[in-house]
Amino acid sequence: MILGVDVGGTFTDAVLVTPHRVFSAKTLSTDPQSEGVLAAARAVLGRARVAPAEVDRFVHGMTVATNALLERRGARTVLLTTEGFRDLLTIGRQERLHLYTLFPERTPPLVAREDCVTVGERAGPAGVEKPLLAAEVERVVRLVAACAPEAVAVCLLWSFRHPEHEQRLAAALRAALPEVPVVCSAEVAPLFREFERMSTAVLDAYVTPRTGRYLERLTEGCLAAGLPMPEIMTSSGGTSPYEQARRHGARLLLSGPAGGVRAGAALARGLGYERVLTFDMGGTSTDCAAVDLRGSHAGEVPLPTSTERQVAGFPCRLPMVDIHTVSAGGGSVATVDAGGALKVGPQSAGADPGPACYGRGGVAATVTDANLVLGRIRPDRPLARTVELVPEAARQALGRLAARAGLGVEEAAEGVLRVGVFNMAAALRKVTLERGLDPRGYVLLAFGGAGGLHACELADEIGAPEVLLPLRAGAFSAEGLAAAPSRFDRTASLLWDLGTLSEEEWRRQWAALEEAVAADRDSAARGPAQPGSDAAAGRSAEPGSGQEVDGVFPVDRAAVDYRWEVEARYSGQAYELGLVVERGSAIGPLAERFHRLHEERFGYAEPAGRVEVIAARVVAEVRAPLAAQERAVPRLRLAGEGALYADQAWRQIPYYEVVIEEEGEADGGFASDGGVVTEAEDEGEDGTAGAEAALFGPLVVSAEQYSAYVPRGWQVTSVAGALRLRRLGPAEEPGVVL
Repeated sequence: MILGVDVGGTFTDAVLVTPHRVFSAKTLSTDPQSEGVLAAARAVLGRARVAPAEVDRFVHGMTVATNALLERRGARTVLLTTEGFRDLLTIGRQERLHLYTLFPERTPPLVAREDCVTVGERAGPAGVEKPLLAAEVERVVRLVAACAPEAVAVCLLWSFRHPEHEQRLAAALRAALPEVPVVCSAEVAPLFREFERMSTAVLDAYVTPRTGRYLERLTEGCLAAGLPMPEIMTSSGGTSPYEQARRHGARLLLSGPAGGVRAGAALARGLGYERVLTFDMGGTSTDCAAVDLRGSHAGEVPLPTSTERQVAGFPCRLPMVDIHTVSAGGGSVATVDAGGALKVGPQSAGADPGPACYGRGGVAATVTDANLVLGRIRPDRPLARTVELVPEAARQALGRLAARAGLGVEEAAEGVLRVGVFNMAAALRKVTLERGLDPRGYVLLAFGGAGGLHACELADEIGAPEVLLPLRAGAFSAEGLAAAPSRFDRTASLLWDLGTLSEEEWRRQWAALEEAVAADRDSAARGPAQPGSDAAAGRSAEPGSGQEVDGVFPVDRAAVDYRWEVEARYSGQAYELGLVVERGSAIGPLAERFHRLHEERFGYAEPAGRVEVIAARVVAEVRAPLAAQERAVPRLRLAGEGALYADQAWRQIPYYEVVIEEEGEADGGFASDGGVVTEAEDEGEDGTAGAEAALFGPLVVSAEQYSAYVPRGWQVTSVAGALRLRRLGPAEEPGVVL
């Protein structure tokens, strides 16, 4: 059995995958996060009637690293760099992020200038130009120790090619300051461009002490509860063993959102969609990604990754799922600016006190309050079975906002939602139009507790023809965690001219990278032994079985998928495009593929131009057991009606509940946690619409962990694992108008 727990700003979601069923639960997030994680784990295990000792694997997605960076609550970090480059972090790059801002403000560096220590050494492309003397190492260690740092980052010129000086400094610092994490840029980001490499090393050093302490507390709680040691979801969409995650916090910056993208890609592939936009709207933020499955093999779930991301304004050259995040969630606070215009976010009501309608002391109007006031959320159903809604508190909060804006309550609520949809549509355009992708060719996959409330309006805004709403939309990211593979990768910085590169050199480099990745995987498999694992209990794999204990679960060598990736450009360009290369392929087809991708992304190509590869990466993903997702088909059961405000008028609309029957028993109106559906051909005597029945908006769909609003002009049907919402054409007349 696999347990996945994802921490959000408002709720913590848990999913338990068993060989036959999937269970889910949602609890309010806590501070510290570890308490909420264990509470969510207890909730889902209690629902499944499973003992903690029966869990084989525990995968966790967290926001500790992200919060430490956004709140600037990381460790006091000392930076070591080559003499003459002390101010590199402050100078950065010369581009202007906001062209028309008269007085632009740059994000202050994470390391103060007085905490930057220069080192008398120098390396160049050909090797060492100024040696690092033993006396210089001793001097630098004394200076660093005098700063009393909580973490140290080391970034020297050309260390990605000649790491010896960084390694010597790191060894001396670790000996002198054994409790202080030391991060070498050549270890975390062995790529050229010293500013981005330095920024990545500093990010890692800055967040690692805080993430390390959190993981230690969580692990202690897991051991006390009888759960296995956690694997941690990384920003690249695969999991990392506990020990590696504890040492490198920057790999966890997009830990939680990556699970949703993986689950969305897997669901889309299972339903036959090749291109999907994932839209994850939670309590505090919205995460968007564009996934293209064309050209991938059956069973593969390729995720859009990049090594040129910025997180909170800081470049990070680690592989990350290409997610764009905006501060627009169900708890986003609505305000009126000095000019009388409505604004939504970036402030959020969070879990405590939460939106006004939670009745926990919140007074500010939020997106959730606006949805409730307009009738898009059923007022008689508690959220996640735990939060009783208070409609009057929501209306009072919107009333105060409306008075400041000079609007009616309903007008203010509609305005809040329009501004929120505009912000989220801008995020979707960021991952499509700004990358040369046409959103009209993608299906929008909406999840998170609030995703279904805005999905149809967002699809109208960007032109997406269909919307998918997963069965467990409210805990979908946690479902992706449970299915995530363990990931190991190695990167080499190089400069290949594809026109002159020999096949021998091409294959030699890939073989070396694969050998290094295999060594990393085997090292993780050997230890340290995780409490509760076979190794800790003194058990080992049968000789010749092809299995080895990899921290938490057995690994079958045949279940390891290798992938080759390159970053390529035209000679003279200062930016690159990432491509996935067929493992074992020859050099020949790569240049042609690059030309096509360049034309798709930028509108032109240079077929006669020289194509260079500046980085090669080998990724090994160990497929998780029980990775196949459940594909029960939801049904919608009529559950009453209520008032909806739309088109400047109130009207009565039907409420539907998601029902999945198992062994002939319904779930009391809420989405059940697995099982086989007894499908109906049409609406049955109990008012339940079968998989083949089509319902037409406007209507509201309620499930245990999410709500969805289907406006007029949209149709909803059921498919395996999801509800499918489709925009009706102008000539289409519904057979039943609700």
